[in-house]
Amino acid sequence: MRMLLRSLLAGPLVLVSIDVLAQSGHQEEWARPCDTASTVIEARACFCREFACADSLLRATYDTIGVSLRDMLDRLRLADRPDTAEIAWTQDLLDALQHSQQAWLASREADRSIVAVQWQGGSGRIGAECYDATVATYHRLRRLHELLDE
Repeated sequence: MRMLLRSLLAGPLVLVSIDVLAQSGHQEEWARPCDTASTVIEARACFCREFACADSLLRATYDTIGVSLRDMLDRLRLADRPDTAEIAWTQDLLDALQHSQQAWLASREADRSIVAVQWQGGSGRIGAECYDATVATYHRLRRLHELLDE
């Protein structure tokens, strides 16, 4: 059944995010478009756009995984002979994933606060926050895929 979970999670949004994951270990690849920025304002705008894209991809991937798990729970519960162990395992996975994502989001925001303090008074503070959050978000995407692929 756990193999079925992997196949259910391989929806289009998740597959799209896998392509992006190749970049997550190489921040310079996704950050390269920002190299053309000639001012702090342009760099900030670029890094914040990159963060918005990464965050949107993370939310879409997480939502897709959640929908897949809830659909799987519905199918398991409606089966002629519901497998209570598999239902419990799937529910536990969904609960653990939700808890993990909430904790990770809080951690990412706390890290942004650290970056903000480090850049306090600097004109590059917002860009640095966006850059750091983008790096963290791509790492989270990779980690979600690693966790669900085990």
